[in-house]
Amino acid sequence: MAQADEKTTNDRHAGVRDMPGGFRVRWDAELAETWRASGHWLQTTLGCMTRDLAARDPDRILVVEGEREHNAADFYAESVRLASALLRRGLKAGDVISYQIPNWYEGSVINCAAALAGLIVNPLVPIYRDNEIVFMLEDVGTKLVFTPERFRNFDYADMYGRVNERLANPVDIVVLRGSAEGATRYEDLLATGSADDNFPPVDPDSIYVMMHTSGTTGRPKCVVHSHNSFLTQGEFHVKEFGTRDDEVILVATPISHIAGIILANLTTVVGGAKVVMMDIWNPAEAVKLCQTHRINALGGATPFVRGILDAAKEAGTHLPDMLRFGCGGAAVPPELMLETHEWFPNALVYRSYGCTEVPTVTGGTLRREDVRYGAYTDGSIKHTEVKIVDAVTGDPVDPATDGEILLRGPNQMLGYLRLEDNEGAFDAEGYFRTGDLGRVVDGQYLLITGRKKDLIIRNGENLSPKEIEDALFTHPGIDNVAVVGMPSAKTGEAVCAFIVAKAGHSFDVAEVSRHLVAFGLAKQKIPECVVTVDSLPVSPQGKVLKNPLREQAKALT
Repeated sequence: MAQADEKTTNDRHAGVRDMPGGFRVRWDAELAETWRASGHWLQTTLGCMTRDLAARDPDRILVVEGEREHNAADFYAESVRLASALLRRGLKAGDVISYQIPNWYEGSVINCAAALAGLIVNPLVPIYRDNEIVFMLEDVGTKLVFTPERFRNFDYADMYGRVNERLANPVDIVVLRGSAEGATRYEDLLATGSADDNFPPVDPDSIYVMMHTSGTTGRPKCVVHSHNSFLTQGEFHVKEFGTRDDEVILVATPISHIAGIILANLTTVVGGAKVVMMDIWNPAEAVKLCQTHRINALGGATPFVRGILDAAKEAGTHLPDMLRFGCGGAAVPPELMLETHEWFPNALVYRSYGCTEVPTVTGGTLRREDVRYGAYTDGSIKHTEVKIVDAVTGDPVDPATDGEILLRGPNQMLGYLRLEDNEGAFDAEGYFRTGDLGRVVDGQYLLITGRKKDLIIRNGENLSPKEIEDALFTHPGIDNVAVVGMPSAKTGEAVCAFIVAKAGHSFDVAEVSRHLVAFGLAKQKIPECVVTVDSLPVSPQGKVLKNPLREQAKALT
């Protein structure tokens, strides 16, 4: 596993705390006490909350997958058996279990069982393959991994056999919905557990979730959340997203992403919602699920909202039960939000903002009349302190002025697993440096304007690629677009736009210039180079990878 060095962060007085499993993590004792005293840290675990829910309301349906419904009593009973089986297998508090599974019911059971047993969960995105998996399992020191035998024509069990040959400490492999040589079937593992839930108490400050970032600029960093910092995400959803007993949420976002793990595991137990799991995204099927289960909430990245909107139009339904559409995780065209608002007459439609390090920063909007805030900003700031600083000097600036966004709140990570990764990640007051650029609009709404590392400096002026991208997205012939800087002997950097055109459309510098001038964009922001491509490179989280595009633009010079 990653070895922690003796260095810690340069922020204020955060130190290092020893955790079960031999991990040493960044720890800010003063902020921890503040969040405990405020009640944001619940001082419990998902396992304990599930136990209480099962005793209080055993027949409540928590998870629906396909034709199967799982109530609180049965869900908790299976979680207990799994937790018991894992401990009997030799795992102990602080050990890491990884899972690389689709949006299946068992994923929620694994998370609950881990909380009961004091284990740490390490979700792995389903599209990762041998090299990524070897790095991540070694990084966290995984002892056991859950995987399907096969999914979407890929043999996961076979891959983990290859992975084990490369690991210094091979992992136990548990196969779901199938079998494989050298692996344990999930059903067989479950059968070794007992129904006794007399587990040792688990410290809510201990590590619960380890998740790797996408690693778009280097090796992935591993984000560490405690039970307290993770559970508070559920509280935020209850308070700000209206999660309640009659809410039914479609979970199509992968449960190995931060949004998916929150929706699938916290909105049910903390908020009382029912979740409907969807393991393969199909917009037409999603519309059918919404109608069948009277789904009233959906969150996800742009492709999910675009897909379900188009499918609903094709089916001729306005999904009257739908009350909330939240969209985030990548570029969200304002026009898509406005179009979605018009088609679904009862729904709040909004962009939202967060990251694996601080998952729930904004809470969208609360009224349909505020749709322009929902479309043109990234939501209302809730429960998280936001500081805007100069992107170059780091000095605080007027929040209404563009700068780097710093965040601090009870839902922020403890830190990165490798202590050296925390160097420079926090400021002197414990705010996390996101690397995102933006400003506060009307004292309440956060607007993301780009990434600090993506700034284009043309003739000494800082240009935001996102502002140019948003303007280009208004062109009816553009399906997707990414703007990057390219070297220029004349201006230092020039603007280069990579465009995915819709059928029947073509683009060159003249057409792009015409559109942006008509839009009202300043002439110095108009691209000097336009490249039409079939698709844009993206990370497993669906975010456009700009480094390859920058290299391509550099080659063009």
